[in-house]
Amino acid sequence: MFILSNRCWDTSSGQHATGSFLMVFQQGWELGVEPQPHELRCLVRHVRMNQLGQFMMGEVKFRLPGEDEAVRIGLSGSLGNDDLPLTVPKFEQTPTEIPARLWELLTPIPEELSAKFWRGNREDGSLQESLAQFRLWARKNVSRLRKLHVPEPRVGAVP
Repeated sequence: MFILSNRCWDTSSGQHATGSFLMVFQQGWELGVEPQPHELRCLVRHVRMNQLGQFMMGEVKFRLPGEDEAVRIGLSGSLGNDDLPLTVPKFEQTPTEIPARLWELLTPIPEELSAKFWRGNREDGSLQESLAQFRLWARKNVSRLRKLHVPEPRVGAVP
């Protein structure tokens, strides 16, 4: 979702928007084997979205620390994956659009905001309310959310 919009405009080819975009991520899980994780993490990047049919579509590109190739993620709708978080795979099994390593570099969303999101409901407006709270929290923390955070080495870990 756009948390700070630089510009929105209409042309004969449709609507366009550009600005700071909050991408929300969840970690992948095996359906039926393990419970769905409810932790959400995020990253803010500058994104330009263009209307494609009835959808707003865009792409974000960034490098992970120590990597030469950029990660490219296609975005659609308010959270990057329509109204759902983008999924970071748990393990690198096949080349995917989103590398599993990204999860540890993302900023966690506060637990109370994540819980409200998962309880949210379109019909009663609680989903929109939780998204509005995401936006307020992200605006207050935007400079921290723009960074990928390299985790501290674990005590006793072999380098």
